[in-house]
Amino acid sequence: MLKTKKKRIFVIIAALSIIALAVFFVSREEDPLSRYELENAQRGDIVEVVSITGTVKPSKEVSLGFVRAGKINAISVKVGDKVNKGKVLVSMDDSDIRAELSRAKIALEAEKINLENIKRAGARIAKNGNNISPDEAAVLSALNQYTESLKEAYTKTDNTVRTYVDKFFGDSRQSPHFGIEIHDGNAKYFVSGLPDQQISINREKRMLNSDLKIWRESTAENFSSDVDEVFDIAETTLMNADSMVQGIGDILDSKTYTSATEESIYKGLRSDLHTARSAIVNELSAIRLTKNNYLKTSANSSPEEIRLADLQVKSALANIASIEDRLSETWIASPFSGTVVAVNAETGEIASTNSPIVKMISSGQYEIEAFVPESDIAKVKVKDTAEVTLDAYGEDEIFEAFVASIDPAETAQEGISTYKIKLVFVSDDSRILSGMTANIDISTEKKEDVIKIPERAVIREKGEYFVRVVTASGTDVEKKKVVPGIRGADSYREIISGIKEGEQIVVFDKQE
Repeated sequence: MLKTKKKRIFVIIAALSIIALAVFFVSREEDPLSRYELENAQRGDIVEVVSITGTVKPSKEVSLGFVRAGKINAISVKVGDKVNKGKVLVSMDDSDIRAELSRAKIALEAEKINLENIKRAGARIAKNGNNISPDEAAVLSALNQYTESLKEAYTKTDNTVRTYVDKFFGDSRQSPHFGIEIHDGNAKYFVSGLPDQQISINREKRMLNSDLKIWRESTAENFSSDVDEVFDIAETTLMNADSMVQGIGDILDSKTYTSATEESIYKGLRSDLHTARSAIVNELSAIRLTKNNYLKTSANSSPEEIRLADLQVKSALANIASIEDRLSETWIASPFSGTVVAVNAETGEIASTNSPIVKMISSGQYEIEAFVPESDIAKVKVKDTAEVTLDAYGEDEIFEAFVASIDPAETAQEGISTYKIKLVFVSDDSRILSGMTANIDISTEKKEDVIKIPERAVIREKGEYFVRVVTASGTDVEKKKVVPGIRGADSYREIISGIKEGEQIVVFDKQE
């Protein structure tokens, strides 16, 4: 009985298996293409896109500093200020250069007067002939002015030194040593320099004292020395005095103030030195002027002398231009309209050469810096359009941009060769800020009314491309060789040749 029951179960299972196999094969015969996902080749537009990420940057960004060292006098901006092109942002002490410019302008006037005197002498020669002697009365008058100017210059220079310079030295005339103690109520301030500075200043002061003594003695008793020799002594003394006063000024400029009172004291001392230098330069110009007047009155002028004097005028003009260039280096001006994003200094600090003081970015003009992989760079061209989304505003907010430039040299990023590109936003938008992350889709090529199929339907074998299509009978598929074109952003691929519109193609085989 048990054997009969087992046999019956076995027969039932076998029968069911046969039925299942029959159903399977029948169904295959009914729909041989059911294993495939099919789609018709269609006509349409296709856009090739290169997708990358980048960073928003200002179109202009610059760090500004001085080309020469000096003390900062004023800072007229703070972080966040919007400034126009040309606005002075920071300035440094320019008193020395302005004094030098003043001296140069005085020297120019002296050279111009000298040139005119030479030309007048030349005109007299042309009118009267080369054998005419200069007017003796005019010569004596010019000589008298020359000698008197040397005497007067000594008196004024000695007075200037005693009034404005000697107070910086102890025992200023016998054994000078640089240093001055100033009392202000209960506070005391001591002005001095570094050891090597003091040694140098003390040596220059001793030389100045000696020069002044020689100058005074040479002008006594109606000039015991030749007038030109006295001039050389006077000129050397004045030039050395100017150099020494400038050296004292440099020491004061290097001082860092500890209080407003101390700063006021130092400014007063600096003003005294400025007065002294102006007086010294004026005397130097005066004696040079009277000497030139005497020389041109007592001698006939040749064409060569006129040309030389003209060159001296031009040289003086060039010197003024050079000083004015240096003067322009004592302030930092905004090179474009923008926003101040950093200020790295304080008023009163000593600015170092080329040390960044102010950082600026352009206002409302932003660009995107991005890097394209080597595999895609050949597709990207200048002026290609792009759609940009910013992480800050999500995928639905699209900003239009275009490729403005492509660097010709590669940039390695994490061991991968890339090429830096710059994209510019089509329009300004106040929501765009420097540093934002940008997601970029660059439209590198667009084709209209072409045959296109899903990218996954294209098969590559041994360097050739194929597509499986349904045969005319509709019961099987066959491979056709195709020539593919560009890849679209929608995962479709252009087919240049090999299949026609409407043909059914295999997207993928469900059994593979």
